[in-house]
Amino acid sequence: MQRFRVVRQGQGVSKVHICFLAPGTYPSLVKVPGVEVAGGAEIQQARLMRMLAADGYRVSLVSSDFGQGDPCDVDGIRVVTLPDSRRCGVKGLRWITPRLTDAYAALRRLAPDWVYVRTATAYLLPAAGYCRRSGARLIHASAHDFDFMPGRNPLLTWRDEALFRWGTLGVDVHLVQNARQADLLRRRRGRDGLVMPSLHIEPGAGRARFDGPILWVATIIPWKRPELLLELARRMPDRRFVMIGGMGAAADARTYHGQIADQASRLPNLSFVGFVPPSEIGHHFDDSALLVNTSVAEGFPNTFLQAWIRGMPSVSFVQPRAAEEPSVNLACADLDAMHEMIGRLLSDEARWAAIGANCRDHVKAHHSVQALIPRYRQLLDTPRTR
Repeated sequence: MQRFRVVRQGQGVSKVHICFLAPGTYPSLVKVPGVEVAGGAEIQQARLMRMLAADGYRVSLVSSDFGQGDPCDVDGIRVVTLPDSRRCGVKGLRWITPRLTDAYAALRRLAPDWVYVRTATAYLLPAAGYCRRSGARLIHASAHDFDFMPGRNPLLTWRDEALFRWGTLGVDVHLVQNARQADLLRRRRGRDGLVMPSLHIEPGAGRARFDGPILWVATIIPWKRPELLLELARRMPDRRFVMIGGMGAAADARTYHGQIADQASRLPNLSFVGFVPPSEIGHHFDDSALLVNTSVAEGFPNTFLQAWIRGMPSVSFVQPRAAEEPSVNLACADLDAMHEMIGRLLSDEARWAAIGANCRDHVKAHHSVQALIPRYRQLLDTPRTR
């Protein structure tokens, strides 16, 4: 469990109350036995809640029921639990009531000044409704480039996408992960977004090892393209690879995960680990030389920050940029280019170490508590202007 020391000095406890409407985030805040949840959006929200609570803000969470009490407190964060809507109400309408109406009721119960919703989700709509009626302000934080790309979002059903788009009309502040998302938001919605780098804190993080394995960490779903990591392992038989990832949420997730695991088992130089809880995954980064990302698109992967803080370079097909200065990630156009880039990088230890040092400096400058808390204070403490 990550701990934050109180960073607000000489200002007392803030009266500002921010509520995270994030039903799936509780297992990233508190380890829940038997629950395999490790989404990047959930991990980011858990970190932000802890950081803001330690800084003196009133912080609350609207959560699905994972067996916690209602209400309960976690390190100063008030948690309110949504009832299980799967067997309530009228079949065919549960996707909106009681699912979304319960979320609205929870917000009224907590009465926050700010509501924070991350990802493209139907829950943005009840948040917008609450804020419009109460005078609270609404933050939407994007979690993927898909949030604003043309066409239908492949991560949402058509119903949830329609509800999400309706909810965006009530957003006061759009937080985006990278410059591309800001551009997409401006061109497609006519709104300005504030680029807010992801937060990373990991006390006791180790150091990357030049002679360690090549690491791949993601949910094993088709658009993450895990099969490309398998192909890299085939092309580089003298290199060790480690693949870490749990199942997605699609109906065929178990079948797809099993297929990838089976193919991985046939490669003698690749270790397939499967799901690893967020609290335990750092050990795998400590022992590795390089992080590979094979996704079609990303927002800003937490895995980049886990690698960089250890001085470990990352190689990917995407280039998310969250700071004014150039990204320290190494991007390439296709698998052939990635194969060549990895070969050159892991044959030159001095260059590998220099890139790794830049990575560590980048995390400290842009993704640390010290870098981000002034930006959140400026956002949350600014009075509303009419």
